[in-house]
Amino acid sequence: MLGRFLRRALDAYLAASLAWAVNWAARRDRKGCLALLNAWAFWLLSPALLLGTLRLWGLGTRANGQPRAAAAPEEGSPGAAGASLARFLAAGWLLGGTALLVSRYQWLAHSAGSAVFGYARALPLGTSAPRPAAPRPDQPGPSGSGASSLAPDLQAVPVAARAGSPGAPGGDGALGRLGGSPALAGLAYATPRALDDVATGPGAEARRLRLLSFNVLMENNRAAAILGLLRREKADVVLLQELEPAMYRFLDAGLQDVYAYRHLQRHRRRGGSLGFFSCMPFEITGLWRSRPMAPYAVRATLELPQGPVDLYNVHLLSVGVRAMLGTGLNGNFRLREAQAATLAQEIEARELPALALGDFNMTEGNEAYAVAHRRLADAWLLAGRGPGWTWPRRLGLVHKGRHSLRPVLRLDYCFCSPGVDPRDARVLLDDTGSDHCPILVEAVVS
Repeated sequence: MLGRFLRRALDAYLAASLAWAVNWAARRDRKGCLALLNAWAFWLLSPALLLGTLRLWGLGTRANGQPRAAAAPEEGSPGAAGASLARFLAAGWLLGGTALLVSRYQWLAHSAGSAVFGYARALPLGTSAPRPAAPRPDQPGPSGSGASSLAPDLQAVPVAARAGSPGAPGGDGALGRLGGSPALAGLAYATPRALDDVATGPGAEARRLRLLSFNVLMENNRAAAILGLLRREKADVVLLQELEPAMYRFLDAGLQDVYAYRHLQRHRRRGGSLGFFSCMPFEITGLWRSRPMAPYAVRATLELPQGPVDLYNVHLLSVGVRAMLGTGLNGNFRLREAQAATLAQEIEARELPALALGDFNMTEGNEAYAVAHRRLADAWLLAGRGPGWTWPRRLGLVHKGRHSLRPVLRLDYCFCSPGVDPRDARVLLDDTGSDHCPILVEAVVS
């Protein structure tokens, strides 16, 4: 009796999984309720793929109503035809499901190729080069225009202000000054470490950048752990999301000897601020806003000897209750797709080497990922290993933030334009009080 009930429950689960998978392949994220399931596609499809194959194959062995140990039915009999059909369906279920899964979760193919063929991408050897000359105060910097809007509530705000200066839109002028002097803001180079490994001269064609992106969580009270992580990793540029002013002040005080340039893009809502800490001078050249969560991206243009490089600090619309109340279920996913498309189009239009890092609030199963990936390269697929899951490191709603978890979804990304060659991508599993894990990307910019 129990066995029959379990088989019927399994059949119902497999039928529902098949209906969802067909809708996922055909309709993508057109309906909000479907899009929520699509975000968990890997965890929905993987067990259904295995259980469905075993179930259909098992039906084939019992197609003639005989136990497993009984003699096989004669060829051409109804039992033999049923067994062949069931096994054919099992093979189709396995192959079709695998193709659908790998088409969206391409890291599966990369991991399988690495395991079977043993290939691995070589990392270039680091080199040191002469220290560049300090920039002149009157030297013009790069400027940029805002992005075109795909939705009426997407707004691009063109800006061009030196990071850390009192005139930077949304910036914290007092905190952004170097040594407390406005005259030094944006004009003096950083400590000697900031100038290492910068290629200069006629033969200089590439610069290796080490970037760290991290959603620090607006309610995080473990700023000391985050400070220790940033000092340990020694990234050239740090891009932070949900950076509240109090944490920004703490990090700014603790990183004065490491990062000479910084910028806080304030936002009146909690969790909406974005921050930069950099060893190299940069200008804020782009700002993108949308209701109800703004801003969702800020562009910093690095001033390198090889030319300007754009860095986008991204925090797309969340799937939280507050965001849902402002957009509705369907509108939440449509707006996130529009945000991703706007940034991808802006990167293409600028025609500069660019990297977009941050919390995109999407998984590979969502249409927003496909929108971004059509135009930009996913650094994790080129230089990462494994699934690259970054969320949830903690779940405050369940554990009140006291217990750490193993991430099961990838919400944090680094997308690259042509001219950027990712060489290494890692997820840092440090327990820093946030629900996200930081990502560390090393890329060569030519």
